[in-house]
Amino acid sequence: MRRASPHPSSPAAFIDALERRELDPFTPISKLKGKIAGHASLVGRLQLERKLEGHTGCVNTVQWTKNGQQILSGSDDCRLIIWDPFAPPGKTPVLSSVVSGHEANIFSAKFVPFSEWGPSPQAVSCAADGMVRYTDFNQTVANVGFSCHSDIAYEVVVDPNSPNLFWSASDDGTVNQYDLRQSTHCACEDDHCNRHVLIDLNAGRGGKTDPSERAENPRSDRASSPSFILRQLFSSMGGVRPPEIGCTTMDINPLRTEYLALGCTDDVVRIYDRRRISNGSDATVKRQSGEVYNFCPSHMRRSLPAENDTDSDGDGTSMPSARIHGRHHKMTSLKYDPTSSGDILVSYSREKVYLVRPGKGDGGADVAVSMQNVVATGTEGKGEAETEDSHRKEANRGQDLPPIDGYCQPQTKLMPPSLEKGRYDTDIVRVFSGHRNERTMIKEANFFGPNSEYVLSGSDDGRIFVWHKGTGKVCCLLMGDQRVVNCLQPHPFDPILATSGIDSDVKIWWPTAAEPWSDWAGLNEITKRNERGQRSNGVDMDGIGADNDNGTQPRVLVMSPDMMLRLFALMSGREGF
Repeated sequence: MRRASPHPSSPAAFIDALERRELDPFTPISKLKGKIAGHASLVGRLQLERKLEGHTGCVNTVQWTKNGQQILSGSDDCRLIIWDPFAPPGKTPVLSSVVSGHEANIFSAKFVPFSEWGPSPQAVSCAADGMVRYTDFNQTVANVGFSCHSDIAYEVVVDPNSPNLFWSASDDGTVNQYDLRQSTHCACEDDHCNRHVLIDLNAGRGGKTDPSERAENPRSDRASSPSFILRQLFSSMGGVRPPEIGCTTMDINPLRTEYLALGCTDDVVRIYDRRRISNGSDATVKRQSGEVYNFCPSHMRRSLPAENDTDSDGDGTSMPSARIHGRHHKMTSLKYDPTSSGDILVSYSREKVYLVRPGKGDGGADVAVSMQNVVATGTEGKGEAETEDSHRKEANRGQDLPPIDGYCQPQTKLMPPSLEKGRYDTDIVRVFSGHRNERTMIKEANFFGPNSEYVLSGSDDGRIFVWHKGTGKVCCLLMGDQRVVNCLQPHPFDPILATSGIDSDVKIWWPTAAEPWSDWAGLNEITKRNERGQRSNGVDMDGIGADNDNGTQPRVLVMSPDMMLRLFALMSGREGF
């Protein structure tokens, strides 16, 4: 008689999987890990196993190698370090430490694919100085780098299938594309050139791809001095935003790398198909081409009254009013589901974490896996659909567009469906709350588990929140930092977690606790306190966060004493702050 399998979430399922492994030793280890590595019995037992110490400033970016043997980190100390997180006691975990050449906080760093386990590991990084740099860890002198951005660069992403292509996103509203086969640096120096611009969110509004308008663009001639960067950093956190739309976070679809998802400062998630981006001369087309999907929760959209909406862009559309009025939240993190489901995890400052499935609300068709019809035509009925199809064929005639591949239909209009229709709330699969995301600009949310069974987020109270993805309920809390947790990077295949924050170390978590986390009474008080602090417009629990004159709450950058010394050193002898 065949034994009945226990419920997957019960403790018995964990033991059952191990017993079946004993009875059938030929069961693939990957199949066993798929059953137990994401089990609640392990996740609830995560505890701090060791600290990797070597940085002298906040650690703002952490990445595992694909084989899970090493970690890359970047810090406010402008150094990049490769670690062996499993180094035996008595042996230093630091494998390599280099000066990156950045002059301000490193915000993002990634291994160049296929180089991390070779004799010459390489990385790309970006920082608050606006620079994007390529680093060969075997070289003793920092590379010149790319100074093409004219504002803070928040994120770099690499093509997982190529050792040459990578992208950077900046607060100047551009996404740049680089090819290391062409060059590892740019000769533009402080000119902030547009040679590498792939996407310009502000084309037609004085953006970088409009040379004729650059004289009127207040960002075009700014120097990238450290004092300028720091002024920009503090002014943006104080609620003073330039008129353009910036990009604060970005990720690449692991299944179809032609799709880039951007987190923009107008609270809108935009997905672009790199194959369909136009190089034409029309500014409106350049701004909108390649955009196949956008998302913004309805309660975050702030449109001007009809009588005040003058359509100043002259393109017949009403853009989200980030540059006109309203307090916007800014996305601090945007991640594609690594299991290639097509889902996106979006974390907003002063808000919640949203699990979004692009196209889920498109006529009731769930397209989470294949992303088919990710662009909604907004039509109903067969006749209208056939009309739109004929228009599409006519619009694509003579253009160098790839054929329809069953994965994403080409865009049929200049703009994706209007953000004002409220239809995108149906694309929200789950909402996760209880944490606090306000003080830092790079606070991550991420998936955890072999099948992305869980969602993680750092919090301003120094904790790591772990939610069950299917229910949205908190599974456990971990105390990850004395002040703020920013980075959470799961091991590629084992139930191990690397985290970092305001502390100057990288913490490694293993499921080795004797008992699972069970402080449910404390959870209620913690979540209530975080929610009160996030809603308040006055001084928060720690005495930080007084209102600005315009009634908006500032974003606070928590800095360690050594970073304060670096700040004063950078300003010394330069123009006034």
